[in-house]
Amino acid sequence: MSWAIITGASAGIGAATASALASEGYNLYLLARRKDRLQKLEQDIQKKFPKIKTKICIVDVTKASEVDHFFKTEAEGLKNCEILVNNAGLAKGTDKVQTGQVADWDLMIDTNIRGLLYFTRGILPIFIQKNSGHIMNIGSVAGRWVYPGGAVYAATKHAVRVISEGLRMDLLGTQVRVTNIEPGMVNTEFS
Repeated sequence: MSWAIITGASAGIGAATASALASEGYNLYLLARRKDRLQKLEQDIQKKFPKIKTKICIVDVTKASEVDHFFKTEAEGLKNCEILVNNAGLAKGTDKVQTGQVADWDLMIDTNIRGLLYFTRGILPIFIQKNSGHIMNIGSVAGRWVYPGGAVYAATKHAVRVISEGLRMDLLGTQVRVTNIEPGMVNTEFS
């Protein structure tokens, strides 16, 4: 049975994606920083989809060492992975650039761009070797249309779009697919 990895699975789009993939028969690697939320999600999925296997992994996508550790410790199981959903992301602050907080910028860049790159780089050797797999990047309409006070967040989501387009070029000649999903406002704790 195929597996899917979902980063930022503890709430919102990530949790909804986990349920949707479980309904399609995928076993799930549920990744986030909040263990209690992941445990509740795991219980909900196992109650609704008792045949689905789940594995909770506490990973901070901003830490390359944690991402590397995940890929090393889960190497055997990841051979059956078919989907990576790069969902972990956040918007921090709505200040104008001239009054923005550098710590907020760093967190958004580290999460929304670096975290996505770390996981993509980790899964690609597996997908390329077996010549199959699907990377789903969760971007945002903000990657196309900037809003006041959202320059840095929008820039990170534009980067997701550009990385997705570049990945498609890098993967020409393989059966590995890349999709950039660009939601607008979603009723979650994120917004």
